[in-house]
Order: sequence, then C-alpha cells, then structure tokens
Amino acid sequence: MLGLGEMGKYLAIQVLIFLSLSVLAFHGCRTHHEVIDKRDSKEPFTIEKVISDTLFDSIQKAVLVRITTNTVIKPQWNLAYSQTERIFTSRFALEGDADIAINGGFFDMQKGGSVTYLEVDGKPVTDRFEGQAKGSSSAILDGALVITSGHELEVEYDKGPDYYALSDNERAVLITGPVLLLNGDVIPLPETPFVTDRHPRSAVCIDRNDDVIMFAIDGRRPEAEGMSLNELQAFMKRKGCHDAINLDGGGSTTLWSRKEGILNTPSDPFGERPVANAIFVKVR
Repeated sequence: MLGLGEMGKYLAIQVLIFLSLSVLAFHGCRTHHEVIDKRDSKEPFTIEKVISDTLFDSIQKAVLVRITTNTVIKPQWNLAYSQTERIFTSRFALEGDADIAINGGFFDMQKGGSVTYLEVDGKPVTDRFEGQAKGSSSAILDGALVITSGHELEVEYDKGPDYYALSDNERAVLITGPVLLLNGDVIPLPETPFVTDRHPRSAVCIDRNDDVIMFAIDGRRPEAEGMSLNELQAFMKRKGCHDAINLDGGGSTTLWSRKEGILNTPSDPFGERPVANAIFVKVR
C-alpha cells in the first residue's frame, strides 16, 4: 500500500504521462501527409499534398507534382508568356493543352512582361533586367531554367543573354532565382528579408533520376505560414532534389493540373493571380 506522499508522487507522474501523450496525440492528429494520385495511375506523374504543423515548427501546406521522365512518351516542356498583359497560369496551361503547369518568373506588376531575360523557341523575347523584383536584388536572380533542344528541363547558373541568344542548345530560357541546389549541394544564400522571411513559394527541381518536381508552398494564411528560402532548400533536399531553382512566389504561386485544376491555395484574397509567364508540360 502507498503512503500519502508516495500516492501524490504517483498521481503527479500519471498526470505528466497523460499530458505528454495528449500533446503527442494532438500533434499526430494535425500532422498529415497524403499522396492523392499514385505513380501507378494512368498518368506519368504523382501529386503529393503535405499538411503539417510540425514541419520547421510551423503550420505548412505544400503541393508537389513529380513528373516521370523515364517513360515511352517523353514529357514535352514549354514556356508560355505575354509581354503585353498578365494572364492566369491556368489560362496559359489550357491554351497550351498542358497537363501540369506552374507560374514562372518575376514580372512587372503594373506594365506586365518579364523583368529578366526570356527566350522562347530559340528567340529572345526580352533582354531587359530591371534589377529589382519584389524586393529582391539582381544578385538573387542568378539562375536559369532551361528547356533544352532535346525537350529536357535543366537548372543552371545564368550564362548571360549574349550566350543564350547565340546558343542553339536551348528551346527556351527563363532567368529567375536564386539557384537553391546544384549537383546536390545546398547553395548559400544572402541574409535578406526576401530569403529569410516566410512567403508562399514556387520552385522546380530535377532529382537524381532526372524526374522533375514542381513545388507550390502556400503561405500568408492562418493554415499556411509559407517558407523561407532556407527552409525551402531543406524541404526540397528532403524530397530528393538534386538541382533546384526558385520561381516567382507570393501571390503568384499557382500549381495546376488538367484533371484537378488549381492544386494549391493562392494567397491573394480573390484567388489566382495573373502572371507574365508559366512553365508547363504535356505528358500525353
């Protein structure tokens, strides 16, 4: 039989155990990871939704689409754009008969059009570089998302408009950034608010199997805090990315599929934001 003192200690321990289990159960209930379209489906891509209140000790919502490249019908990548008006990513995708699309690079919110070098079908669309894009410095926009002449997607450091304009190796080029991963290495980033603050983010990566993964990180909402670029690097590394680059984020972040429509939750109060360009792919 326990004495009063021992009984008090026993009850206190039981209370602590109960509270600890309750906290774990609470977090376990809220943390959620769901694959909503399996690889063995008829489509050569997987849609993955991540909902978590423990990732980076924050509330996060993310959607990933992994496009398989080792298929009989090779994915056909394209870059849609407008220099005169802003257009929804979903409209770019529908007009291009796309299967998957994500918003592209940084653009002029008032005038429309890309603020960085853009090349489509081997011809320069613009060579202008405004030096500022949504609070970032020109040093941040240091990379290129390239669609090669062989219809493959590649991430590299910006080689300059003169190089791309004369090269026949690319079908399309979008200067954006920063480069987040290269050859599996995490690229050091400057300590600026654009990098360290949490925002909605769009990004693309290529993994070791040459599969392409599109990322839409929701943010600026009670159910989604968004990620810093350092957190995005860690998240992409965890998902097997080898080469990765950041796209325009914030209210522009939109990931779309032909069957599901808009997969993420854009942060603007009225939903999808019109943009100047988008990257899309046909897998049929």
